[in-house]
Amino acid sequence: MTEFSDTQVLLGMTKLRDLNICHTKVSDPGALLQMPQLERLWISHCELTEEEIALLSDTLVDTRVEAHLRHSTDGGWHKGELYYKMRDLLGMFYMD
Repeated sequence: MTEFSDTQVLLGMTKLRDLNICHTKVSDPGALLQMPQLERLWISHCELTEEEIALLSDTLVDTRVEAHLRHSTDGGWHKGELYYKMRDLLGMFYMD
C-alpha cells in the first residue's frame, strides 16, 4: 500500500521468494517476468491488466500468483513457511 511502482529495483534480489505488492501502482510486469525464483507473488489491486496477469502466471510456472484477492493478505499470505521465518527473525508476532 505504497507509491511503489518500479519493479526494476527488485531484479538484483535473487533470493527473494515471497513478494506482496498488492495495492501499489505497479503497471509493468517486465521485471517480475524475470524473477522465476519467486514462490509466491501477490499482485491484487495493482494497475496490471488481465493480459499481463495471465502472462505472469504463464511465465512464472513455479510461482503461485494471486491477483484477484479482496485484501492483500487473503489467500494464505500469513500461512507461508517464509512468513513465519521472517516474523521470527524480526521478533514479531504472527498475524493469522
